[in-house]
Amino acid sequence: MIGNTKMRLAVVVGGLLALHCGPNPSPGGTGGSGATGGKGGSGATGGSGATGGSGGSGGGLPGGGQTPSHLPSPNGACPTLRNGANTISLNGKSMTWQIQMGSRSSSPTGPILIYWHATGSSSSEVNSGFGAAQIQAVTALGGLVASPDATSGTGANTGNNVWYRGDFDYADQVVACAIQQLNIDTRHIHTMGYSAGGLQTTAMSYDRSGYIASAATYSGGLLFPNAWQDTSFLPPGVAFHGPQGSDVVIIDFYNASHGWEDDAKSKGTIVIDCADGDGHVSGNRLANGPRVWTFFKAHPWKVQPDPYAGGLPSAFSNCTIP
Repeated sequence: MIGNTKMRLAVVVGGLLALHCGPNPSPGGTGGSGATGGKGGSGATGGSGATGGSGGSGGGLPGGGQTPSHLPSPNGACPTLRNGANTISLNGKSMTWQIQMGSRSSSPTGPILIYWHATGSSSSEVNSGFGAAQIQAVTALGGLVASPDATSGTGANTGNNVWYRGDFDYADQVVACAIQQLNIDTRHIHTMGYSAGGLQTTAMSYDRSGYIASAATYSGGLLFPNAWQDTSFLPPGVAFHGPQGSDVVIIDFYNASHGWEDDAKSKGTIVIDCADGDGHVSGNRLANGPRVWTFFKAHPWKVQPDPYAGGLPSAFSNCTIP
């Protein structure tokens, strides 16, 4: 019954969830039909999953965690990644990704962040959603922050025809090429996003649980039943949202966030609940980048036990573990 209800809701919201969260907002894109299911990670190699993270402390990143089980391999030749716009082409289609990256480090210290923007916003949303200081911290470690301009329109949509599951294949290529060209700490590949991007973020944490270490959403959550790439691990997360009945644009994101938290708990994973008093469009919610970065640093892939299991740090004093 729950699954059927979610699928009916998806039909209602198609093309309607306009968040107008960034500058010069415009109606959400129509995208593709969303008729087909998203593919698994293209070229996934299936790493050993051995304990002991590569790169030790990583010059600011803590030790712990494990080698991800499904690190993607490049699909064909990698483009040379650069700061600015990067075209990622697969199977005759392309996505443009805006990348901010550091230089290749001498050891595996660089994290990766994949950011999915809200409806009517743009890839530049990452500059406020994650924040300039946090982006600089990632690039200083030799890492990479990537945010796509728009969907490929392939695979099943994850909310309202703004993002699609096929987009994860392009994210795989960004990750695989970054691993090839930089010195990435593969324990630290994370994802986050706002609203439609938050729904995409949650879906990615399931569909790419074989390499996503942890996730953060601003008004996101669980909308559709999700596949689980590595069935031994669901990435931990943190869900920022407003009150029930207030953080709403067709979808009540309070409910969607709690749906994610409840499902994660049933799978033995922590998703922290951080409720505020704002409606759906919230500059305060977007300003949580420092807390997200704190959370990501503490949660490399498959870290055990969860470092927050015994209680939340002071940065999350107004949050709870359901």
